[in-house]
Amino acid sequence: MLAATPIVCNGGVTGKAGQKGKTVDLDTVVAGGRIDDILRLAVRGKQPPLSGGIGFRAKLVIPPGDIDVVEKLRLNGRFRMNRVRFNNQQLQSKIESLSKRARGAPESEPETVTSQFDGNFVVRNGAIQLDRLQFALPGAEVLLSGTYGMRTEELDVTGTVELDAHLSQTVTGVKSWLLKPIDPFLAKNGKGTVIPITITGTRDHPDFGLNLHGKKKVDEQRSRKN
Repeated sequence: MLAATPIVCNGGVTGKAGQKGKTVDLDTVVAGGRIDDILRLAVRGKQPPLSGGIGFRAKLVIPPGDIDVVEKLRLNGRFRMNRVRFNNQQLQSKIESLSKRARGAPESEPETVTSQFDGNFVVRNGAIQLDRLQFALPGAEVLLSGTYGMRTEELDVTGTVELDAHLSQTVTGVKSWLLKPIDPFLAKNGKGTVIPITITGTRDHPDFGLNLHGKKKVDEQRSRKN
């Protein structure tokens, strides 16, 4: 157990003659776990960036060496997270606002929104590499690939945002009328709006932008998803 998270492991801890220290080599399965418990391994002394449920299968290797476990930890697997909330209130507010706009109801009353994640990951050299991460919330689906530095907390992610609503339905007043001519160009794959994005900055201060030069890469990610 890791706090409230049950972990099933198969493998062992082995050493080599003449080598200082031992290698942890495990096949790991978590079902019905908590994201908070897992992330505390990487963000000691800080509040984890996410809370919610998690399940995953992963290959875990911790080689010997006199460096922090965050730097030598190696993980390769697939995960699914549900009922996710961001502990950064600024980011969580942006997610809730996105959900309202994505459903075509930008002026609706505030409500608690949770998200779901599903994707592949590799942890190596103190960084998390995400591949085909699918992030879903009411009214929107986000497909992302990129990296997150566990020490630096820096983000370098690209992908797409797919909204149920047309772009003109995400705003009100004059802006809505001005955006109506653009709606047909952004509608794709049965969605009202598909927009390529980038996420940079840090965990506490993420920067969201349009990925105007990465359309080819985004299309490749969507093809792999399908």
